[in-house]
Amino acid sequence: MRTIESIKEIIAGGETVRVEFKSCTDKVSGSVYETVCSFLNHNGGIILLGVNDEGVIEGINPANAENMRKAIINASNNPELFVPSANLHPDLMEIEGKIIMTIELDPSESVYQYKHKFYDRNGDADVDVTKQGQLLQALFERKSSHLFESRPVEGSTIFDTDSKTFMMCRNHLSHSEDGHPWLSMTDKEILESCQLIRKQSDGTEKLNYAALLLFGTEDSIFRYWPQYRIEAIFRQYTFQAYESGTTDDVRYDDRLSLRCNLLQAYLQLLQFVQRHLPDKFYLPEGSISREDLRVLLFREIIINMLVHADYSIGYADFLEIYTDRVVTRNHSRLVSTAHEGTIGIDQLENYTKNPLIAKVFREMGWMDDLGTGTMKIKKYAPLYYKDYQIVIKDAENFVFSITYSPTPAFLEQQKAEEKFSSPIHALVYALLRQVPDITSKEMTKYIKTSQRTIFNVLDDLKRDGWIEREGPKNKSRWIILK
Repeated sequence: MRTIESIKEIIAGGETVRVEFKSCTDKVSGSVYETVCSFLNHNGGIILLGVNDEGVIEGINPANAENMRKAIINASNNPELFVPSANLHPDLMEIEGKIIMTIELDPSESVYQYKHKFYDRNGDADVDVTKQGQLLQALFERKSSHLFESRPVEGSTIFDTDSKTFMMCRNHLSHSEDGHPWLSMTDKEILESCQLIRKQSDGTEKLNYAALLLFGTEDSIFRYWPQYRIEAIFRQYTFQAYESGTTDDVRYDDRLSLRCNLLQAYLQLLQFVQRHLPDKFYLPEGSISREDLRVLLFREIIINMLVHADYSIGYADFLEIYTDRVVTRNHSRLVSTAHEGTIGIDQLENYTKNPLIAKVFREMGWMDDLGTGTMKIKKYAPLYYKDYQIVIKDAENFVFSITYSPTPAFLEQQKAEEKFSSPIHALVYALLRQVPDITSKEMTKYIKTSQRTIFNVLDDLKRDGWIEREGPKNKSRWIILK
């Protein structure tokens, strides 16, 4: 269930291809179910009941809220309305003293009908494409690209999955989200909840390829899909030198060849990024905890590569790091809405090519909607390197390139910030930013150390030109210089 703050952010962003507002103060309108159908057929999304078209929270009548929730659950499982069953799980939430209902939907594997009609999403509108031959054909073509990840792996069983990966997921979720359903589920129940294991007509249960790629052991992945691999390569020269062939040495300086499952690969690729890309100090506004800009930025790029690749061909995914650029390459099945050729980052489509794989990454909290991921790249890229450039080539081989060229000024700033590699220096600096008139004694309440240590850190920060003290002794305050 989303937080109140995240819902407020969604409302502030207005209606989009993945966000729909419905007033519905006393009963559920039929248009809600049309939107459910179009979201399932397109790329999923979230429906907010109790919010009008202008994004004003009107609220649901509290006396009717629970009955409305039950009505949606019953309707979504009624074969006279939805084919196949939509199986919705709406949630009620109180915001600013008013009740709203949220219905969150992942993109479906199948094409859905509501009252024998097919709906698809176009911008912020639901479109009945039942009698529009070209649009209906495009809808079925999009869904056909899901066949590989949902195809059963012949001969596979739950014993082909890696118990350590399931445990890693639970450990991660226990720290990030209290009460996540996976914490009390068995490995098999997790697979079933994510539609990763299917009972066959003969009564046996088989993994599908999404399950194999997400949770499989290295041995089972190699046994059932030996073509799969992910390559991470670091070269100690510029991308231009590599492309032009001007460098005398075209070999790599470090290489990580992965055949593990995608969840483990994601973590190892982030470690590879941290090993070979320059660190830069980043303290979010209003926080006293340092965050790693490399992780914030490149996690979005890595996830985009892993989640949207076409694994049916056996073409390897590549993450290549040069001294001035990061490039990802993966095979991609083109869809009818793709902008083939060189495109801008704002032209990246919301269409998810592997919805089963994407669902698991979302459950882990590692992936947001593609549009949100794009916004994060645009937010963090200029903080990491203000003169960054992004080049995207959308074709059968999808290529994403981003520059991070460490100019002399960039390196000089990094050297100056090395002082903050000590957590206590970062914490003291953060406190001074938030509370300029704080005393050294008061700081010891937030930072578990002695007042003498605080004095030494303050002296370091003053000597290096980060801070200075201003005003008379009994009314002085700290001034941030950098």
